[in-house]
Amino acid sequence: MKRMSEFYFDVNKWEEDIAQQHEQEESGSGKKRKRPTKKDLVSAFNRFDSDGPLNDFLCFQERFKEQKRLKKIAKTAWLRT
Repeated sequence: MKRMSEFYFDVNKWEEDIAQQHEQEESGSGKKRKRPTKKDLVSAFNRFDSDGPLNDFLCFQERFKEQKRLKKIAKTAWLRT
């Protein structure tokens, strides 16, 4: 199978690339960036005063919660009829 694949593809180069990827993952340099959690975002906004960005953030957060609640109600409306 490898011999047949070598006719169409550069199998040796592909195997080398895979080996390099495994080495990078093991060394830790190839790790992806950790995404911030909701807790991290709220703690970052707590550094500002309460009249500024934090207040805006909480308003957005409540608005999204309300939209989610309405969406859930709309999905299950057929159960109430």
